[in-house]
Amino acid sequence: MSDSKWKNVRINILIMLFFGMFSFLLTLVFIKLGTIVLSADGSFHFSRIEELYDNFRNGKLTFIASHTFSSTGVGTFLFYPSVLLYPWIILRLILSPVTSFYVWYGLMLFITMYIAYYFMWLFAKDRVRAIIFGMLYTIFPYHIHLGIAHLVVGEFLAYTFIPLFFIGLYYCLVDRKKWYLLGIGWTLILYSHIVSAYITLLGAIAISIIYMIIDAKSIKRVMINLSKNIILVTLLSSFVLIPFVTDFIGAGIKAPNGTIFGYLGSFQEIFLESVKNATDTNRSVGVFAIFTTIVAGILLEKVE
Repeated sequence: MSDSKWKNVRINILIMLFFGMFSFLLTLVFIKLGTIVLSADGSFHFSRIEELYDNFRNGKLTFIASHTFSSTGVGTFLFYPSVLLYPWIILRLILSPVTSFYVWYGLMLFITMYIAYYFMWLFAKDRVRAIIFGMLYTIFPYHIHLGIAHLVVGEFLAYTFIPLFFIGLYYCLVDRKKWYLLGIGWTLILYSHIVSAYITLLGAIAISIIYMIIDAKSIKRVMINLSKNIILVTLLSSFVLIPFVTDFIGAGIKAPNGTIFGYLGSFQEIFLESVKNATDTNRSVGVFAIFTTIVAGILLEKVE
């Protein structure tokens, strides 16, 4: 190994150790607290964990909740993928329910931080900027809202892989060698939260169409890269997609009437909650996200 490559390896190890320590410090206070305040989302997801835990101890995979949810046979696992919850389940085998959650939470903070760092490093080739972005992306109020304040586990997991998805889309559009990051990122989002996968897919389609309209010469290249990613995603995610299509969509299961939910907030509400840096609401992206967006707009033209 050349000196330059060995130097990069050492730098990356040091960065990983730093992120690991930072994640540990963010989690330690909750482990010492030893309690969890469950919301409606938290109760739902912890019930899923108990179902997975009971079945895993008996050597079974879970598709139907036959023990929890009042033993009603809820098919929640057809809509909420559970693959990425198994590290939590393994921790649950050796730790208390509360401690296992917080250790898993700290692990996900570390992974989120490093993926965000990797995203910015690939995009800007600036380690300082990448480290700062990795830390800020991880402690954005909306991420804290998902992970601790309201325990929205599916979206919390999906949040981790969104940077990987978008750096993959970037490479897919500009014809770089790492086009496959798009397929890997979207598969990981799909294994986390199907609604988030659907939203990011719509975003990728819209961005790709706009890019091809602006640069007509890129149409063939982009279509080839997107086609390769479709094949990659199909191969990687069939374990989740096939049961979802055959047993959920194919069975005609319907979602609740969307008109009874009022999730959308006005721009003023989102901006004011974000300026307050609130974590107890799903309408706050955080003051750091606003600041980052403004600075990114100023500096974007300087990035090659």
